[in-house]
Amino acid sequence: MYYASPRSGERFFLRTLLTTVKGATSFEDLRTFGEGPDRHVCATYREACLLRGLLEDDSEWRVCLQEAGDMASGHQLCNLFVIILCDCSPSDPLALWMQFQEKICDDLRYALQHRNL
Repeated sequence: MYYASPRSGERFFLRTLLTTVKGATSFEDLRTFGEGPDRHVCATYREACLLRGLLEDDSEWRVCLQEAGDMASGHQLCNLFVIILCDCSPSDPLALWMQFQEKICDDLRYALQHRNL
C-alpha cells in the first residue's frame, strides 16, 4: 500500500482505516463505527478515525496555546498557531481556533489602528 502523508487529508485517513479495519468490504464499511442500534456511518474518513480512537486528541496543542497565551502577544500566538497547523497536524484545527481566537487576535485592533486600516 502506498504511503500517505498526514497532510494529504482524507487520503491519509482512508489509508489509516484500510490498515486497521478488518473485514471491510466497502468504503461505507470503513466509515461505519459500532454495531446494531449504536451503528453510525461517518460522513468523512477523518471522523471515522476520530471515533475509532486512531487519532490523538489536541490536548497537547491546547496546553501549549494556553501557556503561551498567558505570556505571549497575539502576533506571537498567531505565529505559534501557524506552526501547529503546518507542522503538527492537529486533529481539529477549527476547534483550536475557536478556543483561542480571542487571544490570537487580541492585538489586531491596535495593529489596524496604527496602520490606519
